[in-house]
Amino acid sequence: MKKPDGFPGQISFVLPEKIEGLIRNNPLIADLYLTDIGYYPQASHHFRERPAGSAEYILIYCVDGQGEIRVGEMLHSLPADHFFIIPPGTSHAYRSDEQNPWSIYWIHFSGSKAGLFARLACQSIPIERGRTSRISDRVDLFSEIFRNLDRGFSIETLEYINLTLYYLLSSFIHISQFRLVKEAGENDPIA
Repeated sequence: MKKPDGFPGQISFVLPEKIEGLIRNNPLIADLYLTDIGYYPQASHHFRERPAGSAEYILIYCVDGQGEIRVGEMLHSLPADHFFIIPPGTSHAYRSDEQNPWSIYWIHFSGSKAGLFARLACQSIPIERGRTSRISDRVDLFSEIFRNLDRGFSIETLEYINLTLYYLLSSFIHISQFRLVKEAGENDPIA
């Protein structure tokens, strides 16, 4: 059995084309914006295939379990605490492991600056856990976007979630800088 979605406890938002149009016409957020976002917990039988690729970049962040991603002819393992970025227009397929299904957060993002946030594309990148890893802070950013989208698609909400997207994506491509907040507090006796 293969399922693209429909997992117990899942959260997902797909912005309607009309809303994407509002975003593309807004100079504050048109350079980088999300089109889809979600969380699939313990996604047994999750499978998605796009022979012609997607129109957007796709970031998949595995927080538990494991899966695999095929990009072109290359197969990549995606274990827990790793992320992967798939470029637009690239043939791909991904699936959850049958014995140890993944729990993933995912985002489709676009805009003229999107490629600048995807310089680590097509490789499984680890995010090691530790005292300074800030995993829960990153997950909180996803939750913040979910909670705001739950309220609707007002201009203010669209601006806020897409400005938050900069911070969220930065937490993936600048992992050591994202962790510095915790490291500074450990060595500062006043903190």
